[in-house]
Amino acid sequence: EKTGAYDNIISVIDRNMLIFDPKDNDDECFFFKGKKQGRRDLNKKAKKDKTFTFDNIYDADSTNQEIFEGTTKNVVGTLMEGYNCCVFAYGATGAGKTFTMLGAKDKPGIIYLTMKEIFSKVEETDDTSFDIFMSYLEVYNESI
Repeated sequence: EKTGAYDNIISVIDRNMLIFDPKDNDDECFFFKGKKQGRRDLNKKAKKDKTFTFDNIYDADSTNQEIFEGTTKNVVGTLMEGYNCCVFAYGATGAGKTFTMLGAKDKPGIIYLTMKEIFSKVEETDDTSFDIFMSYLEVYNESI
């Protein structure tokens, strides 16, 4: 996506807000027969320009470590208290969900970082026994 000439359809405003399909500055007007027109070009699809608010928003420059610390690291404490926990990644194809979850050798993903944190907490606990079960499920094109 970065190498192609694709428009960016997400504009991150801050840590909690983004705009989907933001308006461009050139959406305000267009030229017809060499003259600037004050209205939208009806031949172009109108931009949605919708604002969404989330607990956390991460853009293309975010690292897996930043995402782990902002989302999943705090879940480990709840897990250690005996609760079942789930981490769910959702987004468009090509958005980086698989890389964020699995990572690479030099950039570990959420699964590795979470397991590392869990086993670190287990080692810190002296008088408790743990049974740890973990599963990873990927749904792609509605297939598991």
